Amino acid sequence: MTNVQVELSPELAARLEAGEHEAVATELAADGRYALAGWVLEQIWDFAAAARQYLLAGEVLPALHAALEDGTPPSLAAVFDVLAARSDATLLAAAAAQLEARGRHADAARVLELAQAEPEQRANALLRAGERLAAAEVLAEAGRVRRALEVLAVATPSPGDAPGAAREHALAARLCWDLGDAESTARHAQAARRGGAIDGELGRRVRALLARALASLGHDLAGQLVLGEGDPSEPERSPVDLAPHGRYRVTGVLPAAFAGAAYVGVDRVTLQEVEIHLLAAEFGELERPGPETRSALEAFARAAQAGDALG
Repeated sequence: MTNVQVELSPELAARLEAGEHEAVATELAADGRYALAGWVLEQIWDFAAAARQYLLAGEVLPALHAALEDGTPPSLAAVFDVLAARSDATLLAAAAAQLEARGRHADAARVLELAQAEPEQRANALLRAGERLAAAEVLAEAGRVRRALEVLAVATPSPGDAPGAAREHALAARLCWDLGDAESTARHAQAARRGGAIDGELGRRVRALLARALASLGHDLAGQLVLGEGDPSEPERSPVDLAPHGRYRVTGVLPAAFAGAAYVGVDRVTLQEVEIHLLAAEFGELERPGPETRSALEAFARAAQAGDALG
């Protein structure tokens, strides 16, 4: 006998034996005994009503169980609304576990997001739900770029790619760009465009990535042509937009042995780690540094070439 059944008086138990479940549940609810009313309603498989009674009693997990048994969107939505308003991490974790056990992996990922669970945990739930792209997006937003690319597992693009792969290739292009791989960025951006990522916000993002990747690989004119493609939803853009996105991706700052700023970065073409030194930045494009500055630059160039020769 369950704890709920123990709460029933002999009279109420007898009435349930006689099949008066609805009447008993109504009386229990009127008396404020919502949890017991929910249990009674479950006995006659009125799971939607049972879920409502459990929520009135503040019993969220039994309400979730009843809502899952009911299986209708309104029942589940009511429970999710209550979960979203609660900040109880233990409750949310238990709800996610219950959903996982029922195979509702996408809903479990949604609850884990409410619980601010680890991105890997949320991504795994989405993977079990078959939501590979959503899982990769969760990891990408958390800054786990390499892991996101592994989860996405989108193959090297080919002419036979299905149109539905456009969003996957668009995300792969962004991840490859973040990793400093300009060639893979260009390939995935092209595949996304072949899949239909031409217009709208997705089209703009893919076009910008492709243009930057092409410019980084030394194809400045091709990058300018891509960037300059007409889009009625945005004003004409200038090729100078490519300027900040060159061949080198800065990843950190170094103490400068010479005058000027010094950085560590990645060469997007060779994928090698390099030092980047910003020299004579105060001079404009049409200005020429004086003899002393040119001499210092030449000395720096010799030192850089000597270091490169040493590997």
